[in-house]
Amino acid sequence: MTTNFMTKCLEDYPKGVELMLRIIIIDRTIKETGTLFHDKAHIIYVNREIKDDTPLGRLMHDLSCADPDDMNYKELADRARYFKKDREGQKIMSKIMEQLLNEEKIEAAKRMLERGKMTKEEIAEDLDLPLSVVERLENDLQMA
Repeated sequence: MTTNFMTKCLEDYPKGVELMLRIIIIDRTIKETGTLFHDKAHIIYVNREIKDDTPLGRLMHDLSCADPDDMNYKELADRARYFKKDREGQKIMSKIMEQLLNEEKIEAAKRMLERGKMTKEEIAEDLDLPLSVVERLENDLQMA
């Protein structure tokens, strides 16, 4: 069974439903017939606001907890502590954050190029990207 696990506050539901539902499981259906589409894909929404003294409630607490010392589950706390407090873990996390930031810069540069209101040089300067990267993005957009 394929499971897509997402934590989400149930903001799209009518007022009060989020207080009642801990987990919502969504299966795909064929609209025209109303029958279940058997692709084995399930979307599971978990109400992250419920942080009671159940295994799931404790997990929701840990996933939103900034301090590993306040977490319930040792395995999760140990990994969080490694990335937050250990020198090697901090290096890894810094590298990951830098990669994410660069990906965001590239996406922003693409949007700016598509709008056509700024020069390549201005985009490179504003986003702190090498001009060669912006030029490559421009070429890629023209070829698409």
